[in-house]
Amino acid sequence: MKFKHKTLIFFAGLVWLGMGIFLLSMGLHFILETIHTPSLTQIVGRFSITNSLRHFISDPTQCVIVTITIALLLGFIKGKMALAKSVRRQVKRIESLPNPASVKYLYSKGYYLLIAFMMLLGMLMRFFPITIDTRGAIDIVIGSALINGAMLYFRTLTQFDNLKKTGAI
Repeated sequence: MKFKHKTLIFFAGLVWLGMGIFLLSMGLHFILETIHTPSLTQIVGRFSITNSLRHFISDPTQCVIVTITIALLLGFIKGKMALAKSVRRQVKRIESLPNPASVKYLYSKGYYLLIAFMMLLGMLMRFFPITIDTRGAIDIVIGSALINGAMLYFRTLTQFDNLKKTGAI
């Protein structure tokens, strides 16, 4: 199956959006689970973000809110700084493909390896010495960054349309 550049860019953004929503919702579920079962953050030998925050904030619910807020903020920054460069590179690479191009060229081989490595790292996180709230915070950071990156893909499509309207393309 072959698609135009604009469609491939949309697919790339859709993949990032889907994974971002998945990770964000999973991270929120993990963190919110600690409100109902506080013992999940009290495992000896494992790092807990909410327990670390309890030195400054006494209410466990407020610790969870602060954790989620910080994770969302870090994800936003990561999306704006690091993933914006990746989006620009991917869009440039897609635009260099013949038009229309096969969907199998959506990402480069190296990018597919990076995705596989990130998935493996996500699966291995359950073996890291962290509690479920910390894992949830990491998922929120990555998920919100991916959602931010997806919005950059979609914004590129809008710019693509504007360039076409003005005759620049």
